[in-house]
Amino acid sequence: MARRKNYIFPKYKKEKLKNAKNIILCLKDGRLGYEVIENYKLN
Repeated sequence: MARRKNYIFPKYKKEKLKNAKNIILCLKDGRLGYEVIENYKLN
């Protein structure tokens, strides 16, 4: 089952994200158990 999570992006990227149909995220485990966005691709 997929878990729902919120990810926060900088303000200057929000316009591109708003117009995207899909976002593909590459995540890695960070400190204290948080996931860190290593890379992303907009479609």
